Amino acid sequence: MGKKTAERLIIELRDKVESLSADSENDSKVPYSIRSDAVAALTSLGYNVKTAETAVQKALRVAPSAPIEDVVKNALSVLNN
Repeated sequence: MGKKTAERLIIELRDKVESLSADSENDSKVPYSIRSDAVAALTSLGYNVKTAETAVQKALRVAPSAPIEDVVKNALSVLNN
């Protein structure tokens, strides 16, 4: 791999790494119990764990300080779209 290719890869990957770190910072601000309880609520409604986790994560991005009821409600609306 040449120098120019390596530089281009670094530039392309930098944006991806920054967006991942921003997502993890937002996730760490939400109490684990809210996230896990919301996922449990969705799985009890029949959604698989991976789908429930993705929906809860999206719902928490919109309203990170929402109570559990709103998180589940927002996650359901994400799943229904």
